[in-house]
Amino acid sequence: MPISSEIVVLDPATGVAQSVFRLSTPESDALVEKIEARLRAGQPWMEYMTPPLWEPAPGPITGMILSPKDGPVYASGLGDALIRLDR
Repeated sequence: MPISSEIVVLDPATGVAQSVFRLSTPESDALVEKIEARLRAGQPWMEYMTPPLWEPAPGPITGMILSPKDGPVYASGLGDALIRLDR
């Protein structure tokens, strides 16, 4: 979820979504609220896609790399950085 710098695991059998990682600051939380309000209203929101939305990361989380079996998961799209998450 690039807007909230969050990784959510969805259980397709139950439809339950669980947040497993999130970077947030009071400023990014306020921006996420503004974006969500604009989305509900069908209004543009890209003006809020600025560094305060994803800081302290070097960029928004835009992808994941899954290693085989029970290996780690890496969040990507963070400039030159990867975030390693153990399963």
